[in-house]
Amino acid sequence: MSRENRQHTIDAYVGHRLRERRQTFRMAQDTLARAVGTSYQQIQRYESGHYRIPASRLWQLCQVLCVSVDYPFTGLEQQGADADSFVTGEAIPDANGDLLPRGWERSEPAAVDAFALVRCIAAIRDPAIRSGVMALIRDLGRGLPE
Repeated sequence: MSRENRQHTIDAYVGHRLRERRQTFRMAQDTLARAVGTSYQQIQRYESGHYRIPASRLWQLCQVLCVSVDYPFTGLEQQGADADSFVTGEAIPDANGDLLPRGWERSEPAAVDAFALVRCIAAIRDPAIRSGVMALIRDLGRGLPE
């Protein structure tokens, strides 16, 4: 892959991660744009990977979205060549930067949330805490089978 194509891959990956984070907060592009002093069109360009995000703007975006400045790059180094499949349309990154098969972005929001929830619960190493989290989720869901 040429250097130029690889840079576009990274720009698209970073933009997608920021869009995903913005959508987590159910924040409109124009709201984010106003918070960092730019236009919603510019946010669209950043999120699509068409424009590179300057370091100072990336810092502002991460501050508004309550993430560290390395968040948009999380998972990129582990994905290696697989990150290229994001641009080719074969996969998309999830909230943790792991690539998921294309089509997840059109899944029911509850299914996407369920997938993320399973991953978060699986990451809890302490069995007592994991059990407590499961009990809390069952209580919140009222009526879910044990």
